[in-house]
Amino acid sequence: MQVARIKDRDLLANFLGRQRGLNAYLIGDLDDAQWGQTEYWAISDGDEIQEVALLYHGMSPAILIAVQNNSGVWMGKLLEELREQLPKQIYAHLSSGLLDNLTPRYQVEDHGPHQIMELISDDVIRGIDTSKVALLQIADFDALETLYEASYPGHWFRRNMLETGPYAGVRASSGEIVSAGGAHVYSLDFGVATLGNIVTVPERRGEGLGRLVSAKLCQILSEKVETIGLNVHADNQAAMHIYESLNFRKLTGYSEMTLRAS
Repeated sequence: MQVARIKDRDLLANFLGRQRGLNAYLIGDLDDAQWGQTEYWAISDGDEIQEVALLYHGMSPAILIAVQNNSGVWMGKLLEELREQLPKQIYAHLSSGLLDNLTPRYQVEDHGPHQIMELISDDVIRGIDTSKVALLQIADFDALETLYEASYPGHWFRRNMLETGPYAGVRASSGEIVSAGGAHVYSLDFGVATLGNIVTVPERRGEGLGRLVSAKLCQILSEKVETIGLNVHADNQAAMHIYESLNFRKLTGYSEMTLRAS
């Protein structure tokens, strides 16, 4: 057994590419735009990588993604080896059963169960009229930030996301953005994107605007990348229903939590 930081992007892409939908975030962060803010750690048996975890420093706190590809035993051993090297505070994505490998050091604030989903076909999105949805630009940053602060507390929206991937939204007749979403990660080189920050103002929910925004993003991205994924809170049945209606499928569950060193 060997644990090491991996800086060979081709090696990582080969392993992660075996389950592209499951690893969409990790693959997307191999892109030049994100690479400098990443640490990829792998546990190997001989020359064969068994599991990979990502520590992403582009957010505060840093994000740890440890969703198992093969065996929780291997990922658990990897986390045990990394535990004392991790930052004092992290936001973690963990497969079931892995928290015990970190809790000797950390106190836990649980953010609940989540699902990883992948678009399996563009058949449905091609038939949806998304003419009401417009692409958003850097000039829309202030309006988007206002939308997220008011309607999506705890959002992950950052200005650089408007620069690295497509964002789209629906405007009211007043010009106000009432529904929006975009790509959390987007890599043409590695052929992957993930949807995120999809939100509608409370008074316009139930009108199907979030579905239109999601469909528009998928229409754009499916022309450019091989894999489109997303993460969604498992309790958000309305959102999962929308994604399933667009031909996303559930891949696996995991939990999100904030970990603080005790």
